[in-house]
Amino acid sequence: MKFKFLFRLFLPFALGYFISYCFRSVNAIIVIPLREEFLFSNSQIGLMTSMYFFSFALMQIPLGKLLDEIGPKKTNFFFLLISSFGAFFFSLSDSFFGFLVSRALIGIGVSAALMSSFKIITIYQPKEKWTFWNGCILFFGGLGAMSATYPVEVFIEYFGWRSFFLFFGAFNLLICIVIYFFVPDKKYKVSSSFSLLEIILSKKFWNIVGVSILVQSFNMSVQTLWASPWLYDVHNFSTQKVSKILLVLASATTLGFFLWGYIDSILKNVSTKTIFYFGIFCFFLLQIYLSLGFISNPYLIWFLWGIFGTSASLTFAILSKSYPPEVSGRVTTALNFFIFMYSFFVQWFFGFLVDFYSTSQNFMVSYQYTFLCFLLIQVTGFIFFNLLYYKK
Repeated sequence: MKFKFLFRLFLPFALGYFISYCFRSVNAIIVIPLREEFLFSNSQIGLMTSMYFFSFALMQIPLGKLLDEIGPKKTNFFFLLISSFGAFFFSLSDSFFGFLVSRALIGIGVSAALMSSFKIITIYQPKEKWTFWNGCILFFGGLGAMSATYPVEVFIEYFGWRSFFLFFGAFNLLICIVIYFFVPDKKYKVSSSFSLLEIILSKKFWNIVGVSILVQSFNMSVQTLWASPWLYDVHNFSTQKVSKILLVLASATTLGFFLWGYIDSILKNVSTKTIFYFGIFCFFLLQIYLSLGFISNPYLIWFLWGIFGTSASLTFAILSKSYPPEVSGRVTTALNFFIFMYSFFVQWFFGFLVDFYSTSQNFMVSYQYTFLCFLLIQVTGFIFFNLLYYKK
């Protein structure tokens, strides 16, 4: 059973999430070539890359029902096919509209990668193992983020960004073939005890996920795009040095995904939510540090960002344990919908604020103000959802 789960279930789905996170994170590397080749503004770059988040979020609405009723194998297979076509289309695009449509197709296609993996875990693993295996899946996402830094920068330097999307589109197709022919399928128990509307309107749901949505969305938007322009604009680093720092960030993210799941699995007397609160408190402190204009030791800053920014991923395990397994698809995709919908706003609005403040201030100050704005949103959300909303 362990061999079957690891090689015929876990690994194919983990590779799908590897692809998903690679497509998500590659923005930070291709942003400068696209900005120079097509003369896009920060607002345009933010909108174009955030289309991934917007389309990804919209697909979470039907995705939960599909996962619960037809299963993760068929769902993930058909969705990943779409992301392959999106990658091919992106490699051929020459206009802002073409890039928007391509990013939307990629977002739709990989939108089932993580949630289908979580569904596989809830089906084949006991509840006490969910946090650990969730962390292992997220670890593969971190590997995807790592591959989308310095290795991709070197690849693009020799072969160009269009070749990268052609190559990964083909790799995506290979994963689809593996899932279709090698992953076992089974009938799934369908429950009507909770509708999607009942879940997202419940106080219990928002007490668990409210602050997590704000933290995960901001972390993801900065990691997958705005960390790169920050390094270019504030430090004036070369492309090679930026890609190396992004590799450190992605490596720390990979470690963080695994670390938080492992910590939760060994601290039996400490609740998952307490560990989650500790992680985001450290993440808030790091944002305060950046908001005050401290920019020395960028390698350390972004290493810590990767470690503490991933602590909010514990919310998926908290949420899954709070509802029956047969509705886990709807529950986790409801959370993912709000994470990615807010990420769509964050990634665009971050660029808007940088452009807005840079008209009268230097780049360093504009980034300080932008980080401060989003920090205030997260802290306000923490107070509301955990102190005020819970008591109503």
